[in-house]
Amino acid sequence: MGRPGGLKALSGGALCVAVACVAQAALFAGAGGTTLAWLALPALAAGLLHLTGSSPSPVSALRPSTGAGPWQVRLSRRWRDAVLLEQHAGPAWLTLTMRVLPAGSAAFETTIVTFTVWRHALRPEAWRRLRLLAAASRRHAPAVRLREAS
Repeated sequence: MGRPGGLKALSGGALCVAVACVAQAALFAGAGGTTLAWLALPALAAGLLHLTGSSPSPVSALRPSTGAGPWQVRLSRRWRDAVLLEQHAGPAWLTLTMRVLPAGSAAFETTIVTFTVWRHALRPEAWRRLRLLAAASRRHAPAVRLREAS
């Protein structure tokens, strides 16, 4: 569920332009330019970390629900039930936010994961099915209420 190569190239180009702008501003600002460069350094470092994909999605697979039941996400080599909380769709991507339902020793743990599924990663019929199921699931989702432990 990684980013397409074209998006990585676009991000890399934008980061290079940002570095060039900071360097140009530092030249024009003279002595204060050093301060400006030091202030921009954390933003540039964050951009580089984002480009390298240093924090990959914990979700490695997805099983959408065809009815009122929970979806399933694969986390750490285990399938876990999940409830779809939110979705954001674009022409070539679908970002899903899910609350992983507690199970076993993690009964009091609340885990929310957000990940993006890219259109190019699926067959056209699988892409259409996923979009339809996500839309239907959000329309008919019951209110999720947390229970207090006693």
